[in-house]
Amino acid sequence: MNMSISIVLVVLAAALVSCHADVAAGAICPKPASPKKFNVFPDYEVKEDGEPGTLDYKIEFFDKESGDQISPWHDIPHGLESTKEGAFVWVVNEIPKGDLAKMETMAKREGNPIQQDDESVEDADGEELYTRPRYYGYGPSLVNYGSIPQTWEDSGNPDEITEEIGDGDPLDSLDIGKAVAPMGLVYKIKILGALPLMDSEETDWKIVGINEMDPLAEEYSDFSDIPEEKREAIYNWFRDYKTAAGKGQLAYHPIDADPEEHWYSPKDAVKIIKAKNASWKTLMDGTCGEACEEIWMPET
Repeated sequence: MNMSISIVLVVLAAALVSCHADVAAGAICPKPASPKKFNVFPDYEVKEDGEPGTLDYKIEFFDKESGDQISPWHDIPHGLESTKEGAFVWVVNEIPKGDLAKMETMAKREGNPIQQDDESVEDADGEELYTRPRYYGYGPSLVNYGSIPQTWEDSGNPDEITEEIGDGDPLDSLDIGKAVAPMGLVYKIKILGALPLMDSEETDWKIVGINEMDPLAEEYSDFSDIPEEKREAIYNWFRDYKTAAGKGQLAYHPIDADPEEHWYSPKDAVKIIKAKNASWKTLMDGTCGEACEEIWMPET
């Protein structure tokens, strides 16, 4: 799929500058791959504003033809499709593989830009002194970490599987492919499964897939095709990453199940995406109640 030179240059530049900002924090900082190695969503461009490594830095999305700002969450379709080759969906990459900066699509900010999450620094009495950009203390991201547009983890109603409310964000995506996806790249992945991570009694599904254009995409059709060592590393990373900040391990649902039982099939993942798209539609039609009062949505 073709895309404009402006997308290639701006997305790569944003990724490189952001990664350079992580070096001081110890990031491996692998070079982002050319967007030509991905099936990229057409007709959009990204622009960066602010200094990387600061809370003001952001990546915003724009319609290439009109120049109007668009939301990567609400205006880009999820594009979920099932074919004889497998199931596929668009993802918005937030954290390139190998990075330490905790970037995310900001649900409550105008336009839903990608920005760095923050964390509080407190004194001995627990009083907040200031906030600073958040980095993974556990180690660089093992995957291209992003989100699936037009989905929502409903924070007002329990998930059908976990029976706990969602975290209020779009579904997370984990691309296990070899190529490092630049920050802000919107591209298609092949769905391999899902993991039901639980964080502070909130549901935080991880949709696991592989870059559609990865050489192994044709060989992989299910999470069981992922090499066991890699599968375990991803599972353990998300379970344990908050321990670096002195917090306890997270858990997968159900808590007392064996690790292999926590992996859901591609068919299950498709059902989860459809369910979270239905939840997202309640944002759009205003029937989501108090759970979505602070979420920014485009005017209709």
